[in-house]
Amino acid sequence: MEKSPNINTNNGSQSLQQGVAGASIRVSTQRQEDEETEQVQIAEIKARAKQDGNILPEENIFMDLAWSGAVLARPGLDAMRKAAADGKFTVLYTYDRGRIARKYAYQEIVIEELTDLGIRFVPLHDKEIETEEDRLFQGMQGLFAEWERTKIAERFRIAKQRRAEAGRLINGHALYGYRIDRIPGKSGERKDEIRNYVVNEEEAKVIKMVHHWFLDEDIGQREIIRRLFRQGILSPKGKVRWVKESVYRILSCETYATGKIYFNKNKAIVPKNPRSNKKYKRFKKSSRELKPRSEWIAYSVPTIISEATYQKIKEKLEHNKRYAKKNKKNNYLLSGLVWCECGCKRVGDPGGNGNLYYRCADRIYKFPVASECLSPGINAQSLEARLWSETIKYIANPTTLRNYADQWLKGQIHRDYLAEAEILDLEKKIAKINEEESRYIKAFGEQITTPDQFKASMKETARYKKLHQERINELKKGSKHSGSVSDKQINALCKEAQDALQSLDLADRKKLMQELIDKIIVKGRDRIEVWIHIATKNFHSLKEGLYVEGRNCWPPERGKIDVV
Repeated sequence: MEKSPNINTNNGSQSLQQGVAGASIRVSTQRQEDEETEQVQIAEIKARAKQDGNILPEENIFMDLAWSGAVLARPGLDAMRKAAADGKFTVLYTYDRGRIARKYAYQEIVIEELTDLGIRFVPLHDKEIETEEDRLFQGMQGLFAEWERTKIAERFRIAKQRRAEAGRLINGHALYGYRIDRIPGKSGERKDEIRNYVVNEEEAKVIKMVHHWFLDEDIGQREIIRRLFRQGILSPKGKVRWVKESVYRILSCETYATGKIYFNKNKAIVPKNPRSNKKYKRFKKSSRELKPRSEWIAYSVPTIISEATYQKIKEKLEHNKRYAKKNKKNNYLLSGLVWCECGCKRVGDPGGNGNLYYRCADRIYKFPVASECLSPGINAQSLEARLWSETIKYIANPTTLRNYADQWLKGQIHRDYLAEAEILDLEKKIAKINEEESRYIKAFGEQITTPDQFKASMKETARYKKLHQERINELKKGSKHSGSVSDKQINALCKEAQDALQSLDLADRKKLMQELIDKIIVKGRDRIEVWIHIATKNFHSLKEGLYVEGRNCWPPERGKIDVV
């Protein structure tokens, strides 16, 4: 092939003889990458470059693997455009125009950029532009292809929705705690198979254990992660280390209690507030948005936990979220509890001379716009001191403490059935590890394994045995046994409670107030209403007590404190 004269690039870089080529490769999905479909593109491009008498260096092959064509900012494409500007090649091959981008407008941007640099653009499966008629034809072809891709995606969406409405499960992956049983259809094709959700017993056991730890043992998500790691339980994604998000999803998932999973629950959208500012993002629509509940399509699946357990977990998660520790400049005893008479929350707001106030949030968040609420702020120190004084006056009363201690001790008698079941399960795991060690010893004796392999295997089993035994010791140490409650036990617990009340720090006081109080409504400068949930059934009523009969109902009457 006859060589053309040297071509100088716009930026004055080293000139190249025509015949040095570049290649732009893109595959859209991880599946295509796994199947190495990019190798098919490379093979065809190399064959065409050789046929044209051009050289294709390896460094001039620019690839974007598992990248959407709807995105123009891609690392491989940007590298190709930079190399073109630097004069690294004079002809660019690609499998078709769609490898550059899926949108016709994006294709034209890149192709015009290459043309302006004097670079020939050669799509193997599209007609190369030689005349204006070719340009017009390709423009129409590109627009129709873009329209057809949209129609194909819409047909797929409608077909999936119809299958879902007919009660045929289409979810690709089972929710943690379940597995999908696939029953072949009459045609034998995958689209006709019947899929049923069934409980995965091993994963369901982990779910129940996590709920028990969080609800009954009152431990946080970090401690749950530590226990799961120590017991060698893999995360839903098969990783050794769990993360908080995985634990939270297990605790907050309503499917385990309701037996309902949903198709068409959300849709992909472009994130309004991206979590990262990375230059390259594989997909534009990387965020999800819930659709209206009326559009959800439900499937029935087996339940794993009771509805009552789920409701308790939900309430505790909401409580933890409401009272989560945050980095604050000033500490307020009643954070999250104080409301304004206008219906808005009151938040801590510092004033002059070191004074702290609870002010209506509506007035703070709307500033400098005038608020409709005219209720003044209330001094935080005065409110907290008076309310704490009245609360302790009731709690520290000997009669009240004795009744609470009696009920609490009796409640501890029947607590440890789940702990015993976990101990039994751990003992079975240790027995299996002992059997495994016996097999390793036998294999080593018969010289099937090397000394290094034997040591590594025995070290790993010993580690797991130690972790399981430590957990058993923890459970046994904290176990309670049935029996009668003596006066001596009650008196000892009362004394311990009275001593503890006198030594509470701010964090403990805050936790106590959150446990006792639902809401504090400030009315003007000199009156507040306290809505509390101290259970008083079977207890003696006290003159200074502020009480209602239950936590989950509005009080029949409210205790009132006049703020000084």
